[in-house]
Amino acid sequence: MAFTASAFAETCKTLYKNNDYEQAIPLCVKEGSYFRAAYSYGKINDCENMEKYYRLEGTGGALGNLGINKYFGNEGCEKDIVEAEK
Repeated sequence: MAFTASAFAETCKTLYKNNDYEQAIPLCVKEGSYFRAAYSYGKINDCENMEKYYRLEGTGGALGNLGINKYFGNEGCEKDIVEAEK
């Protein structure tokens, strides 16, 4: 069975699924997968970039994740209940 080079190509999705968040981030940003980029930034405790990409994603799920992390002070975020409730 022959495989093409693209069969082994790393993508945001494959790296993300393998929990290789630091490697996934640049690909996710390049591919416009802002939710995965934000989640990955959270896993490396970079709240500032996590917030940036969750806001770029702009969906309810993304903003909800951001709010939860700020509410509880998770993923490198300082606890900020007022901001979380927005």
